[in-house]
Amino acid sequence: MSPFGEVVIGLVMAIGLVGTIVPVLPGVTLVWGAGLAWAILDGGDFLHWSLFAVMTIFFISAHALGIYLPSKTTSGPENPKWTFLFASLCAVVGFFVVPIIGVPLGFIVGVFIRQLIASREFHRALGATGKTLRALGIVVLVQCACAIAIAATWAIGLFLVK
Repeated sequence: MSPFGEVVIGLVMAIGLVGTIVPVLPGVTLVWGAGLAWAILDGGDFLHWSLFAVMTIFFISAHALGIYLPSKTTSGPENPKWTFLFASLCAVVGFFVVPIIGVPLGFIVGVFIRQLIASREFHRALGATGKTLRALGIVVLVQCACAIAIAATWAIGLFLVK
């Protein structure tokens, strides 16, 4: 692969890393997709596919932990069912109502409203919303770490291929 192609792959991975923090971009998927493009476009030999398999393990881990951690930390009788679905719908509405910051704002408002409806107490709903947001913060950190691991695997591959 030409140096220009490697720079493009690196830029796409950098955009994906930003996407793990900014909820508008599909962060880990973008970084993983750039790794797939590198494996295919740079020759696709055994080393490339072996490194891509490692990238895929990080990719699957990011998504599995992204589902498991919030459900584990926010499950219980104090949290109503369908909170995440309602909050996700509010995030979609927020995307169209308030540009750029509407997705996270809509999600937060959705969690709070759902908790308030379920508990009928402002302070309890506020506490449950904080707990949910902490769980989602942990997910963002885990996904960012997995995306960094994918990018680091690609960087190692660049040195091994040369």
